[in-house]
Amino acid sequence: MIRDSSPGGITAAPADPVGGRVRLLLLSLYTTQTLALMFFVAALIAILAEAGADMDRLTLVYMLGLVWPAKLLWAPLVDRVRFGRAGHYRVWAIIMQAAMVVVLAVMAGFDPLADFGTVYVLCLVLALLSATQDVAVDGLACRLLPAGARGSGNALQISGGLLGTMAGAGGVLAIYPHLGWPGAMALLVAITGISLIQLLTFREPESVTAVIMPPPLRSR
Repeated sequence: MIRDSSPGGITAAPADPVGGRVRLLLLSLYTTQTLALMFFVAALIAILAEAGADMDRLTLVYMLGLVWPAKLLWAPLVDRVRFGRAGHYRVWAIIMQAAMVVVLAVMAGFDPLADFGTVYVLCLVLALLSATQDVAVDGLACRLLPAGARGSGNALQISGGLLGTMAGAGGVLAIYPHLGWPGAMALLVAITGISLIQLLTFREPESVTAVIMPPPLRSR
């Protein structure tokens, strides 16, 4: 509860306990973790269908979405493996984010039709990296956000996912005729790399921000 202690009866708004930089980082990470994946799950379908790809290939692309539900199998590993002072979830996120940038850069050298097998394997690797990054970012969000800010953190998660979906499945597809496959991959690399730069310049706190304390005992 905020108590009015000012002479004029006006109470100043409480300071943001999280900070705009943390919120921007989380929004960026939640956006880029779905950006490239949604491009492949949604936009790649349209690209392949327009080129006359058969239904078997289209079905395989849709199956990339099954990777995310399976992340619960290795999520405990992300929680247990730590990297000392460099940051627990921060390092996991950096590794996954950097690997996604590398995979996208490598993918630019292949043709989605002529080299579909190779492109699909790289898409599968990207889906695994993206799912693992989501686990790390969720852990980082729980560490950075106090209990009272978890609601806004959930809003950042949903907003970032929607932004990534709209940009990957819609925005990149809309300009794909002008960029071509290499150009689209370069754009995805550039946007995904922004989150990586943010992570590299960010320091994860050593302890959990929000600690749930038991209610105080009341004397009768």
